[in-house]
Amino acid sequence: MPRNVNRRNYYEIPDFQTAIKAGLFPTYVNAWGPEHRAIIEQMYNQACFADNTGKIIVQEAPCGAGKSTLANGITKLSGVEKVLDMMLMTDSNKRLADDTLTTSEHYGEWVNVSTDVAFLSDGNKVNAGEWKAITEAWLVTMSCQRFLMMPNDARTNAMSCYRFSRETKRYGRQYRKLLAIDEHFEDVSIKEWYYSDLLRYAGIIRESIRPDTEWEQNIGKTAEKGEHYAMILIQDLKEEINRINKINLPDLQNASKKDGQMHIDLYLGAEVRQKEALKKTQVYWDTFLPILKEIHKSVKKIGKTERTDIESWIFSETARMVKNMSRKMSEKRSETIISVFKDIAKITSYMPHGQLRSEVRDMTVDAVVKAERAFAYEELKKILHNNRINMYTNMSHVRKEKVLTAADFLDIFNPANKVFIRASTYGEDKRDYDGQIKIYCCRYNIDMIPYDKVKTVIYDGTASLDPAYDNQDIFQVVSYGKPRTHVKIIQMDEKSNRSFIQENPECHAKIARNMRKYFAQKIDHGELTPEDIMISGYKNYKKVPIEEGLAWPVDYEPTGSELAKISAKPLATYGGPQITGSNDYRECSYLGKIGAHILPNATIFMCLCCRRQDIWQKLIAMEESNRAKTLQLIFTNNASWTGFKEEIDDCTLRTAMVAIVQEINRLRIRSWCERPEDAYKYGITVVWAWRGRKQGTYDPATEEFTEKLMRTVLEYFEVDCNNSDDYEYIPPAVCKRSVAVDSKKTMIARLEEWYGNLEPNAAFTMKDMAEAVGITRKSLNSYLSRPEYNDFLLKIRGENDCYVTKMSGRKGYVYTKPADIVYEQQTLDLASM
Repeated sequence: MPRNVNRRNYYEIPDFQTAIKAGLFPTYVNAWGPEHRAIIEQMYNQACFADNTGKIIVQEAPCGAGKSTLANGITKLSGVEKVLDMMLMTDSNKRLADDTLTTSEHYGEWVNVSTDVAFLSDGNKVNAGEWKAITEAWLVTMSCQRFLMMPNDARTNAMSCYRFSRETKRYGRQYRKLLAIDEHFEDVSIKEWYYSDLLRYAGIIRESIRPDTEWEQNIGKTAEKGEHYAMILIQDLKEEINRINKINLPDLQNASKKDGQMHIDLYLGAEVRQKEALKKTQVYWDTFLPILKEIHKSVKKIGKTERTDIESWIFSETARMVKNMSRKMSEKRSETIISVFKDIAKITSYMPHGQLRSEVRDMTVDAVVKAERAFAYEELKKILHNNRINMYTNMSHVRKEKVLTAADFLDIFNPANKVFIRASTYGEDKRDYDGQIKIYCCRYNIDMIPYDKVKTVIYDGTASLDPAYDNQDIFQVVSYGKPRTHVKIIQMDEKSNRSFIQENPECHAKIARNMRKYFAQKIDHGELTPEDIMISGYKNYKKVPIEEGLAWPVDYEPTGSELAKISAKPLATYGGPQITGSNDYRECSYLGKIGAHILPNATIFMCLCCRRQDIWQKLIAMEESNRAKTLQLIFTNNASWTGFKEEIDDCTLRTAMVAIVQEINRLRIRSWCERPEDAYKYGITVVWAWRGRKQGTYDPATEEFTEKLMRTVLEYFEVDCNNSDDYEYIPPAVCKRSVAVDSKKTMIARLEEWYGNLEPNAAFTMKDMAEAVGITRKSLNSYLSRPEYNDFLLKIRGENDCYVTKMSGRKGYVYTKPADIVYEQQTLDLASM
């Protein structure tokens, strides 16, 4: 407690008012209005007093409501007053450090950070002493990234503490009372690896494992065993790759022919094959016992003095093994079972030649194979866990490269995860020069949170938008309101999606130049200063904002030849920390934004498969070839042709909305407006380069995704597109629309006109059609996927695709316009008959 406050040793958690009086919260909380204070009081009561284990409570408190203030207060309550065992996680190490240091500085010598507070995300390696003391600490803080990287035993250890229980009157281990997560928690982790990465990791296992026990004998045996089990798992994956490549991909109905080939499917059947191997192992275990008894009995008939050394050895070994196998196989360790089968094989090699030896030998060979397949995952997991320290000391040569970790490798073969295998890619679907075989591993991280045992609260200002919280069996979203302040959207109608920016850097530069001119005029007229402007753009294309004088990244070192930057603030990039958790722009009133963070269809769909069991089951239930075709379309960003279109479109839109709202809330709008007459102090203007017709001037039925996203953002911030004070439209200056569109001629009308002007028997491809109307092949495919254009597709394809020819190799499909049939009326001359 502060020195000017009388210290109280709380044995109970204080109520909100008492907490304020005691100094757990800063004094400025008293200056907040009743509506504002009510929000933080409700969140405080939820965190400290509510009993909601079994569900994760998501507090959707808007920016400026006091989430960080609340987190600071609760950490003080935990780390110093010692009445609340808790763990605090966030996606920002800086925010964690601030929360931890606030506790230390506020209480001075009354808190011992090394024992009362365990700060595990200070950028340093966690030493053995910290791991040992973690269960004694009242407050544990770490980043979400570290939480996900920790092994299961360490994660469980961090969530536990040793305390005296009033119920049992004993001192023992128990779960912490609260897990608080400040800001968004990555609910789905998606990692992709090439097939060669897995093979390489098997080699890394072999060259990095060296336990201390292998000093004089059995050197390299553990490493060899680990590599062997890894290769068994990879062999199972290889069989799936072969299966997927044999799938015959069907053609789409009522759609243009796809000039590409990607064979991709789920990693299926591994768990079934493991159970079958385990079942067969049990059969062998039961079969070998009577055989060993019979062998032992036959040797016993020979007198001790008449037995050879080999017979004596067989007699003693069979006696030992009969005793070992007399218990149930389920009671034995997997390593023991495999060892028993290998010992039986060794015995058979010394038996006299005959039918029994031959049969038992063949059985033991298959028994070892089945047992190793049944226990490969379990045994490899144990080997990697027991040798993780000595492996670390032997992996310096690969540590800086992108290689799998032990957890990454095991995740691929974990039945709880969703794994997709791209077995091959060819033709139009092959858009790079990288390897064909790729494995996508998707892990649902919410399963790592023990929310059924620990009260878990997530503070996320965009929870109601975020599809990550749709599962009501897990999440309960509690929303709070906030006084609205004015937002103006200025739309620069320019193409600025990621793929276009990548392929057209000169257009990107012109768009950035025009945006700079806009802000320069505002600065010249004295309407704003460089301190008022935030600039955001794509992470991989920071060169253009630098060269065109918009803004510089935080780590940029100027050369002296750059244009004067229009913004004094660091350049924010999509997916970076400035967009989601930074307060560097809280005084800014203008946002210059080029593009938006739109996730690919494949990423969205993999997230949906992890979040929604109904989608996953629907995918599994599909017929193999149809499922593979569906995944081909999704992973080539053509999800609009699949039965998952609505789910993917909805999730894509809402995910983009979350990023945009979080970005806009970095500006001064994030602050709470206590008095309506001060609302003008918090108003902002967003200048957004984004493709789309002027809002309110087109038929919503013809709305493209980019236009729908713009409209949804306007609706969220209550922007009136018919009010010039709220919305302004700047026609395209760089990426001008074609004359046909400007003259109100629809795209389908242009396609009909082009097709009608072709000569009879003319051959063409979809690429020819796309170039003729001035769009990309991908855009044409997306456009023709709409149901209302089925008649046009039927016209160019013909009944049963009679006008389409599959060419060899990469040439794809060629369409032929049919010749006009001329009907001549004949006259029947009866006189000549």
